[in-house]
Amino acid sequence: MIKYPTTRIVFDRKKTATQSKTGLVQVEIMFERKRKYISSGVKVFKGQWNERGGVCNRIDMLALNSRINAVKEKVDGYIRSLIEKNVAFDWKGFGRYISFSDKDTISFVEWLEERINSRTDIRETTRRVHRKLIYAMHDFRKISFFGDLTKANVMAFDDYLHARGQRQTTVYSYHKMLKTYIYDAQCAEIC
Repeated sequence: MIKYPTTRIVFDRKKTATQSKTGLVQVEIMFERKRKYISSGVKVFKGQWNERGGVCNRIDMLALNSRINAVKEKVDGYIRSLIEKNVAFDWKGFGRYISFSDKDTISFVEWLEERINSRTDIRETTRRVHRKLIYAMHDFRKISFFGDLTKANVMAFDDYLHARGQRQTTVYSYHKMLKTYIYDAQCAEIC
């Protein structure tokens, strides 16, 4: 009889999360006493995780839980396809599958760029102003995935903009644009 791996969602396996420091949510794949961890891209604080329900106590918890479940479902789908074909699991084949499928995942900055370019309700001059947010995010580098959109990171982004010599009115404009797109991402995920 052919054996197949088991999967589960693991929060903060390195035990570094606190009330002020985030921990990573990963999908664990275990097969023949060997484990591999796949990042979901979601990082939350210790008080924002419930073993039974996933991410909790956050405004964007539905979107983050959906992201975590999508990563787990991708891994489980691969394993199910092997079971259906009656093919044995091996780590090498799984590594090829993951490296190929990682190209399909999209970061927040990539999503932001696509969203700004696809908007039909703004003029081209406004679009150019909104693209400045993309350039600032690329330079900032602390917000990559949707899970990186925490209060601490947004405040660090604020400090980063001030350090670049931006006036408070300009910083406010960046925050206003960022808030618009965060709300847009939440509505796209929930609605």
